[in-house]
Amino acid sequence: MNTTDPHAVVLQLYRLLSAPLDAIAARAALGALFLPDARVRGVMTSDAGIEDVGNWTVSEYLDMFAVTSQAQHAAGLRTERSELWQQTYRYANVAQVFSTFEARSGSGGDVQRARGVYAIQLLRVAGEWRIAGLAAHIERKREPIPTEELPPRAVAPAA
Repeated sequence: MNTTDPHAVVLQLYRLLSAPLDAIAARAALGALFLPDARVRGVMTSDAGIEDVGNWTVSEYLDMFAVTSQAQHAAGLRTERSELWQQTYRYANVAQVFSTFEARSGSGGDVQRARGVYAIQLLRVAGEWRIAGLAAHIERKREPIPTEELPPRAVAPAA
């Protein structure tokens, strides 16, 4: 596992989130990208516009993610997550990566399921970068991802 560069850690995160999480090895590798006390947070907005903040340990997040992943794979769907755009701010042993992503499913990745932005904080400990925190926001029609955070081909907002 390449943990010598913050962006390499982020790309591994996407690769592992695209794998079925019922595999113990994939789950262990994903958990190893995070510091032991890392948190995953997200602002969830209901269709009625009510906001709530989710705040999970890495283990809790992986448990929730595994249920969805296993259901999709059981239905014959594979969801691929990929980075569309990223900006990294780095100073010494601290990095903040803003990463715009999309998730696609279907036999050829022909169905866009979601897009969003991860704000990923990383710390370099003993020469290796680890995720200290991850905040996520999934794109909604009334909250499109800013065009400057998307490549030119991906400007249309998600459904």
